[in-house]
Amino acid sequence: MAKSYPEFKVYRSHGCGETHQTYADAAKCIWPQSSLTEGEGSYALVASCSGTEVSLYDSPESAKAAKQVLDADTCGDGCHRRHEIIQLDLKLPRP
Repeated sequence: MAKSYPEFKVYRSHGCGETHQTYADAAKCIWPQSSLTEGEGSYALVASCSGTEVSLYDSPESAKAAKQVLDADTCGDGCHRRHEIIQLDLKLPRP
């Protein structure tokens, strides 16, 4: 039987030691040099081409739709198609 992998990476902790109250706060801490363009959802669309841009979405469907547009149109000059969706989990990791 083939091993099943999750559809997205999940970030539960990134080493800062803080408990973030919002997804936007977590995203700003995880990607401090990024421009956070919009949203407050738990699905981060991260474009790491010429700099890092992060957009947050409430559902995986809306994040996937935005990624499809980004992949088709590119994210601007210097686009290397380094676009991914990462699910943010504000809950503390399980022991």
